Amino acid sequence: MSTAPANPSRSKTSEQVTRLLRQRIVDGRWPSGFRLPTRRELEEELGVSTATIQKAMDVLVADGFIQTRGRAGTFVRHRLPHLTRIGLAVWKGLDLPYPHARFVHALRRAAEQIQPLAGVEVQHYYDVSIDPPSKSFHKLCDDIDHARIGGVLGLAIHWDEARQTPLMQNPHLARAAVSALPVQDVPRIRMEPYTDEVVASIAAQGRQRLAVIYHARERCPSEVDDNGNEWATALRKRNLAVHHSRLIPVHSGTPQTAAVVAHLLMDLPHEIRPDALVIADDHLVEATTNALARIGVRVPEDLLVYGHANLPDPPPSAVPMQWVGYHIPQVVEAGLALLRLQLTGANPAGEPVVIPRFEPALPSTVPGHASSNGKPVVSAEA
Repeated sequence: MSTAPANPSRSKTSEQVTRLLRQRIVDGRWPSGFRLPTRRELEEELGVSTATIQKAMDVLVADGFIQTRGRAGTFVRHRLPHLTRIGLAVWKGLDLPYPHARFVHALRRAAEQIQPLAGVEVQHYYDVSIDPPSKSFHKLCDDIDHARIGGVLGLAIHWDEARQTPLMQNPHLARAAVSALPVQDVPRIRMEPYTDEVVASIAAQGRQRLAVIYHARERCPSEVDDNGNEWATALRKRNLAVHHSRLIPVHSGTPQTAAVVAHLLMDLPHEIRPDALVIADDHLVEATTNALARIGVRVPEDLLVYGHANLPDPPPSAVPMQWVGYHIPQVVEAGLALLRLQLTGANPAGEPVVIPRFEPALPSTVPGHASSNGKPVVSAEA
């Protein structure tokens, strides 16, 4: 009986052969360490040319599924991408710098430090816009379709827009969201709000007139949004006066606005001037504290200052600062733990919660800045 290849017009393409061989690995029919049939055996089985088999093999080598060992043959790798490669996917939005820029940088650095210990490799996808789809999103979907990654840890991803895409439809993909709100069908890492704790700490130190500069979702906010309302609720809970004129949204892309706000707040008459300030966006810390230092505000004597930080890497500050924020390596570890559970066939039980941390007040982190009396800024009492 003839073993000649099938009619070329009916034979498989290299892409089809690649998909077929990759599926055998993903399904476990060819497990880690398995020695693949020879190229001639595959040619006869699949009815394709040597060139087609070679192209398929080259793709599988490049994608991390197989490795060649000379005369010993070709083997399935022990660390397979669909089991050990994680995608860190971030929605950038339309503005530069975008709201999560510092957070993204901190996540990436934490992931790079943790991945060798966690036995995973992290692939980065930025500007993952789903509607309209960005190049990064197309790349993410292509990698999911070809099993080049096994899980996605998403920050600010619009998951609902992805219902009809591989991001949500691929049944083998592990998913985890870093999100303040629940995400349907996607396990999340919940970031516990720190609003109440900050207000309680400020009230315990006898401060009565709190001002908050927080992140505005739009460059020109038209009214007090949910973030402002959260601070107002926390103030009422502690029987502190709520002045919406002191709950001020500023977009992270316009930090110079925060500096102007600081000047205006500290220029108020003494009886209504804030005695505590929260800078609830780390992109605004440097500009705001530079302004406070320039006008000679005594911190913490005249003004107690809290600032948001992605710990352990706070932004530059020109005045002593009480930091509050999240330990980013803990966020990454929680995300990787969720994904590992799914990749091993387990269902996550509950949501991991990342608790905010308070770091002691630190001296100025901006060289050359001094306190209001001209001496170098020193650490305030914690």
